[in-house]
Amino acid sequence: MQLIKPSPIAVATLATLLSACGGGKGDDPAPIPAVKVSAIALSKATPQAIAENELQFDGGVCSGGSGDLTASWDFGDKTPASTSNTHTYVTGDASYTVKVTCTDAAGNKGEGKNIFTVAHASMNGFLGKKWSTYTRIPALHPSVYPVAGLSTAGDIHGVGVPSAASGLDVAAMSANFGISNEIGYDKLPTGTDKPPFNDTLEGMRTASIDLAVSPNGRVMAAWMAGTSVWYATKNGLKGVWSVPVKIDVPVLDESIKVVVNDAGAGAIAYCTRTGAQIVTYASQTTQAPVTISKQCGGIDKDEKSLQRYRAFDIAIDNTSSTIYAAGVNDAATAGKSVVTMKSYTSGSGWTAATAVSNELATPPVSLSYSRSPNGNFAILAWNQLGTVAPFKSNVFTRIHASATWGVIKPVQDNFITKDYARPLVAINDSGDAFLAMRLGESNDSGTTFTSKIEVSNYAANATAPAWSQPYQLVRNGSAVQFSATDIAIDKWGTGLITLADGSNPVQVGTFSKTASWSGFSDISPRFPNPKAFHYQTMRALPDGRAILVTSVYDDKTPLTDSTAPISSGYVLLK
Repeated sequence: MQLIKPSPIAVATLATLLSACGGGKGDDPAPIPAVKVSAIALSKATPQAIAENELQFDGGVCSGGSGDLTASWDFGDKTPASTSNTHTYVTGDASYTVKVTCTDAAGNKGEGKNIFTVAHASMNGFLGKKWSTYTRIPALHPSVYPVAGLSTAGDIHGVGVPSAASGLDVAAMSANFGISNEIGYDKLPTGTDKPPFNDTLEGMRTASIDLAVSPNGRVMAAWMAGTSVWYATKNGLKGVWSVPVKIDVPVLDESIKVVVNDAGAGAIAYCTRTGAQIVTYASQTTQAPVTISKQCGGIDKDEKSLQRYRAFDIAIDNTSSTIYAAGVNDAATAGKSVVTMKSYTSGSGWTAATAVSNELATPPVSLSYSRSPNGNFAILAWNQLGTVAPFKSNVFTRIHASATWGVIKPVQDNFITKDYARPLVAINDSGDAFLAMRLGESNDSGTTFTSKIEVSNYAANATAPAWSQPYQLVRNGSAVQFSATDIAIDKWGTGLITLADGSNPVQVGTFSKTASWSGFSDISPRFPNPKAFHYQTMRALPDGRAILVTSVYDDKTPLTDSTAPISSGYVLLK
C-alpha cells in the first residue's frame, strides 16, 4: 500500500477543524470557584447576646461555587439546622459556635464559623443593658419638647419643637441605634402656622407634639401649630418625610397622642374645648374627627416642671390595624360618668362605646391605656374620687385578656390614707403590668400641695395576681416630683420609669417583677440654672432597648451652638 503524505496546508486545516469541534488539545475549561462564606457577626439589631432573646446574625452570605447556593445555619446548641439567621438560646452563661454551611448546585460546600458568648437570662431587658453617654443636641437645632422612638431594627426617629433661636418649624431627626452619632435633621414646615411655644413666658412653655414608630419602622408625628393639628409620616430610616398636612380642628395645647402600625395605618388624638377627638389615618388620607371623650385632661406645671395628663388614650393593633380609644363619657344614669372603650376598623368604622368602669358621681380627670405588642392583653387605669370624706382619689385598673375584661381592681384598699391620680400604665406579652401614679398630699389648711410618685406592678403568673404594695420613690432620701414622667415594661416584667424633677439631672430607675426597686440613677448633666425649664420623654422596646431625649430651655442665657447650660440631648439604653 502506498502512503500519501498530506500537505502542510491540509494538516493546518485539519487542526483548525478539530480545534473548532472540540477535538485536539484546545483550552482547559475554567475551574469552578470555591464556595465561600462571609464573616458571621451579631447584628446591630440585637447587639447583646442574652438567653431567651431572639438574636439576629449578620453575614453568612454564600458566594462562589456553581449554580444556586443554599445556606444552612447551625447555632451550636444541638437544635436542628435551618435557613434562618435568627435564633433564641435557652441556656445562657455559655459559648456557642455558630456555623454556616453553603452548598452549590454540584454539591460543593464551604463553611464559616464564629464563637459567641451568650449571657444568662437574668440579664434580660432593662436589667441587662446600660445607658450610653449623654449626647447633646446642638442648641440651634429644634430641641424643645423632643420625642423619639425606636424600630425593632434599631432605627431612631424623633421630632422637636424650635426655640426662638433655632428657627420656626418643627424638625425631625433620624439615626441608627448602632451609629447614633450620625444624626440627620429634616425641617417639617407648616407655612404661617407655628408651634405656640414661647421662650420667655412661663405660661407658654408648653407645646403639644408626639411621635410613634412601628416595629418595622413606620413613623408618624403630629403637633400643634397655629390653632390646628399638623402631621407628617415616613417609612423607614431611608424614607423621606411626607409634606406636613394640616387638619383644621380646634385643638388645644394640653395633649396629643399618636399611634401607627407596620401597615402605615395610624391615628391622632387631641384635646378640644368640648373634649378629646380622634382622626384615623390610612392610605395617605384621614377620616373625619370623632369624639372619644367628653373630658380631656390638663397640665400640672410650675416654672421648673411639667406633667401632662389625659382623660383619653389610644392604641393600635399591629396586625389587624384596629384602633382602640379610651375616654370618659356620660353614663346611662343622668349626672354620672363612666370610663369607656371603643374601636375602629377600616370598612366597619367605629363601634359604640362600652363601659369599662362603674358609674361614677365625679368624672375621672386622668386615665391610661396600654396594649401588649402581641395584642393578647390590654390594661386600662383611671382615677376615681371617693364618695366620703376626705374625698381622696384612688386608681382603679382593669385587664383585658382572652377577649374578656377582668374584674375591676383598685391599686390600694381604701380612699382614706392616700390620694392617687395621673396613672401611667404599661403591659407586656405575658400580661405583666407596671403602673406609676401621682401621690398628692396637702396640709390640713390646703395651702401646701406636694406631688410624689408611687409605683406598683402586677405579675400575671402569680398564684393570685394582684397589684404589689405601692412603693414611694425617693432620691437621696427626698421624694421626687411627678414631673415629665414616662414608663415602660419589658417582656420579662421589669418596669422602667424616667423623669425630670426640678433642676436635678434626668433620673431613671427600674422596678422588678418581684417589686425590687433599683434606686434612681442620673443620666443627664445637672442643669445649672434652677429656673431652667426642662423636660424628657422615653420610649422602649420589649427587649429592653430604649431612647430618652431631654429638653432644656434656659431663658437667662442666649442660645448659641456652644451655650454650656443648654443641655438638650439623648441617651440610649443598650
